[in-house]
Amino acid sequence: MSTDLIVVPYSRELAETFFYDGIEKEYSGTNVLPILEYYDKQGECFFGILDGEILGVGGIYCLWPETSGCFLFLNQDKARPHKKSVFKILIQYMNTLIERYEVKNLIVECMSESEEANRLIEHLGFIKGKPVMMATYTKEIK
Repeated sequence: MSTDLIVVPYSRELAETFFYDGIEKEYSGTNVLPILEYYDKQGECFFGILDGEILGVGGIYCLWPETSGCFLFLNQDKARPHKKSVFKILIQYMNTLIERYEVKNLIVECMSESEEANRLIEHLGFIKGKPVMMATYTKEIK
């Protein structure tokens, strides 16, 4: 078996096989397909695959000119043993996409208090901003 982490463009077929067990699953659930479909339409998404298994999916999407958001859903159990390879590929693709989209400001939000997730975000060069407390309101439309 190969030990090289490969990156492939988003496809719905692959997304349907991705089981998300990451840190935000209590907010997003384990089926992140609707979220991935949305992000893919707004920008670009990619899967990281090792030995035929999806380690995670991430991407970039435009918010407004020169400002983009990025996201990453990792399968914790599969990605953790390969964190150095995952980090290297994240840096490579992040820099490529920043250049391609002419991004001057890149935003990432972390929905968790996971120290591991926060360390990864900071290692990728992001600076933690002031926390903003927000309430979520919903309205059921019939």
